[in-house]
Amino acid sequence: NDILWIPFYHELAGKLIAYKDNRQALLKQLHEIFQHIGMPSPFVEKAEPMTDVDPFSVFGCFNKGLTNANRTKILTGFARQFNLKATVPTNFDGIPTLNNLKAFFFAFRDHPKRGERDIDNLWEVFDNALHYADTLTEPYKTNLIKYYDIVRKQKCVNWNITMGLYWIRPNTFINLDSRNREFISDVDNMPHYFTASIANL
Repeated sequence: NDILWIPFYHELAGKLIAYKDNRQALLKQLHEIFQHIGMPSPFVEKAEPMTDVDPFSVFGCFNKGLTNANRTKILTGFARQFNLKATVPTNFDGIPTLNNLKAFFFAFRDHPKRGERDIDNLWEVFDNALHYADTLTEPYKTNLIKYYDIVRKQKCVNWNITMGLYWIRPNTFINLDSRNREFISDVDNMPHYFTASIANL
């Protein structure tokens, strides 16, 4: 009962995938959420509304350094806007969070290292991750690996992509934030063959 965030995050991820090819509509919904709850929208670039967004950055807007009260307030807005049936969580134990200054998974559009398909690639990871987690079948596994290997080389993506995958399907994907990486690389916690196999990562 203490981990109500899991069904809520599951349901929200399922709602977001419908906007894969209509991100302007998604941004409109996001701005309405923050307007309704009386908080400034984070989806701006240089004081101008963003023109594109990926689903992991949507999750990032409430999985960062916020008070539990503000996170619940934001998620209550999401529940209302997207007609979510799951209970809005008030306890966020076990959820990895982002640095407030690094809550987006893509660089701003005028950044020289922003690729033309960076946001599209993040949507492909999200889409295939959801389908793979829910079915454990091909071609979703192969596609997920393909796009994961692409996005991890993109600007603003590093270990945070594992956090994003954990947010949307925590029973399938592992979060590899610094704390978990430190734990699983310690020979006192894991078998030697395992720590040896990941030593070069």
